[in-house]
Amino acid sequence: MKGVESLRVWQEAIVFVEFIYTITKPFPKEERYGITQQLQRAAVSIPTNIAEAYGRYTYADKAHFLVIARGSSGECKTLLIVSQRIGLLSKEIAKQGIEQAESIGKMLSKLISTLRSAPTTSEEPITNNQ
Repeated sequence: MKGVESLRVWQEAIVFVEFIYTITKPFPKEERYGITQQLQRAAVSIPTNIAEAYGRYTYADKAHFLVIARGSSGECKTLLIVSQRIGLLSKEIAKQGIEQAESIGKMLSKLISTLRSAPTTSEEPITNNQ
Protein backbone atom coordinates (compact mmCIF):
# COMPACT_ATOMS: atom_id res chain seq x y z
CA MET A 1 0.00 0.00 0.00
CA LYS A 2 1.30 3.42 -0.90
CA GLY A 3 1.49 6.13 1.71
CA VAL A 4 -0.13 9.55 1.84
CA GLU A 5 2.87 10.84 -0.10
CA SER A 6 1.41 9.25 -3.25
CA LEU A 7 -1.65 11.53 -3.17
CA ARG A 8 -1.40 14.40 -5.65
CA VAL A 9 -3.32 16.75 -3.35
CA TRP A 10 -0.88 16.04 -0.50
CA GLN A 11 2.08 16.66 -2.83
CA GLU A 12 0.59 19.98 -3.99
CA ALA A 13 -0.08 20.95 -0.38
CA ILE A 14 3.57 20.33 0.55
CA VAL A 15 4.70 22.52 -2.36
CA PHE A 16 2.26 25.17 -1.13
CA VAL A 17 3.76 25.05 2.39
CA GLU A 18 7.20 25.59 0.92
CA PHE A 19 5.87 28.53 -1.11
CA ILE A 20 4.25 30.10 1.97
CA TYR A 21 7.41 29.79 4.06
CA THR A 22 9.44 31.35 1.23
CA ILE A 23 7.13 34.33 0.73
CA THR A 24 6.68 35.01 4.45
CA LYS A 25 10.39 34.93 5.25
CA PRO A 26 10.86 38.64 4.42
CA PHE A 27 7.73 39.75 6.35
CA PRO A 28 8.52 42.32 9.06
CA LYS A 29 9.53 41.04 12.50
CA GLU A 30 6.47 42.68 14.05
CA GLU A 31 4.34 40.26 11.98
CA ARG A 32 6.20 37.19 13.26
CA TYR A 33 3.41 36.30 15.68
CA GLY A 34 0.66 37.79 13.52
CA ILE A 35 0.00 37.15 9.86
CA THR A 36 3.30 35.31 9.32
CA GLN A 37 2.60 32.64 11.90
CA GLN A 38 -1.09 32.40 11.06
CA LEU A 39 -0.41 31.93 7.35
CA GLN A 40 2.31 29.36 7.98
CA ARG A 41 0.16 27.39 10.42
CA ALA A 42 -2.82 27.40 8.08
CA ALA A 43 -0.63 26.20 5.20
CA VAL A 44 0.91 23.40 7.26
CA SER A 45 -2.57 22.39 8.41
CA ILE A 46 -3.50 21.41 4.86
CA PRO A 47 -1.12 18.46 4.30
CA THR A 48 -1.22 17.42 7.97
CA ASN A 49 -5.01 17.09 7.87
CA ILE A 50 -4.79 15.21 4.57
CA ALA A 51 -2.37 12.82 6.29
CA GLU A 52 -4.75 12.54 9.24
CA ALA A 53 -7.57 11.69 6.83
CA TYR A 54 -5.41 9.10 5.10
CA GLY A 55 -4.82 7.35 8.41
CA ARG A 56 -8.51 7.16 9.32
CA TYR A 57 -10.61 4.10 8.66
CA THR A 58 -14.14 5.28 7.89
CA TYR A 59 -15.13 7.47 4.98
CA ALA A 60 -16.86 9.87 7.39
CA ASP A 61 -13.65 10.31 9.42
CA LYS A 62 -11.62 10.80 6.25
CA ALA A 63 -14.06 13.39 4.91
CA HIS A 64 -14.04 15.25 8.24
CA PHE A 65 -10.28 15.84 8.13
CA LEU A 66 -10.36 16.71 4.44
CA VAL A 67 -13.01 19.35 5.18
CA ILE A 68 -10.66 20.82 7.79
CA ALA A 69 -7.84 20.85 5.21
CA ARG A 70 -10.13 22.58 2.72
CA GLY A 71 -11.01 25.18 5.34
CA SER A 72 -7.32 25.83 5.90
CA SER A 73 -6.84 26.41 2.17
CA GLY A 74 -9.59 29.06 2.34
CA GLU A 75 -7.93 30.60 5.37
CA CYS A 76 -4.65 30.83 3.44
CA LYS A 77 -6.42 32.48 0.53
CA THR A 78 -7.87 35.15 2.84
CA LEU A 79 -4.52 35.73 4.56
CA LEU A 80 -2.80 36.11 1.19
CA ILE A 81 -5.38 38.71 0.16
CA VAL A 82 -4.89 40.58 3.43
CA SER A 83 -1.11 40.38 3.09
CA GLN A 84 -1.30 41.88 -0.39
CA ARG A 85 -3.75 44.60 0.63
CA ILE A 86 -1.60 45.77 3.54
CA GLY A 87 1.54 45.80 1.44
CA LEU A 88 3.34 42.67 2.63
CA LEU A 89 3.06 40.91 -0.73
CA SER A 90 3.04 42.01 -4.34
CA LYS A 91 -0.13 41.44 -6.31
CA GLU A 92 1.64 38.84 -8.46
CA ILE A 93 2.93 36.77 -5.53
CA ALA A 94 -0.43 36.95 -3.74
CA LYS A 95 -2.18 35.86 -6.95
CA GLN A 96 0.17 32.91 -7.34
CA GLY A 97 -0.53 31.77 -3.76
CA ILE A 98 -4.28 32.30 -4.11
CA GLU A 99 -4.31 30.18 -7.26
CA GLN A 100 -2.42 27.39 -5.47
CA ALA A 101 -4.80 27.53 -2.50
CA GLU A 102 -7.83 27.44 -4.80
CA SER A 103 -6.43 24.51 -6.77
CA ILE A 104 -5.81 22.53 -3.59
CA GLY A 105 -9.30 23.42 -2.34
CA LYS A 106 -10.83 22.11 -5.57
CA MET A 107 -8.89 18.85 -5.35
CA LEU A 108 -10.02 18.44 -1.76
CA SER A 109 -13.64 19.16 -2.71
CA LYS A 110 -13.51 16.42 -5.36
CA LEU A 111 -12.00 13.97 -2.90
CA ILE A 112 -14.58 14.84 -0.23
CA SER A 113 -17.39 14.40 -2.74
CA THR A 114 -16.00 11.02 -3.78
CA LEU A 115 -15.80 9.87 -0.18
CA ARG A 116 -19.27 11.09 0.70
CA SER A 117 -20.79 9.25 -2.25
CA ALA A 118 -19.00 5.98 -1.42
CA PRO A 119 -21.06 3.10 -0.10
CA THR A 120 -21.00 2.99 3.69
CA THR A 121 -20.60 -0.79 3.82
CA SER A 122 -17.15 -0.80 2.27
CA GLU A 123 -14.51 1.11 4.18
CA GLU A 124 -11.29 1.45 2.21
CA PRO A 125 -8.30 3.77 2.74
CA ILE A 126 -7.92 6.76 0.43
CA THR A 127 -6.00 5.52 -2.57
CA ASN A 128 -7.11 7.60 -5.53
CA ASN A 129 -4.54 9.99 -6.91
CA GLN A 130 -6.19 13.28 -5.99
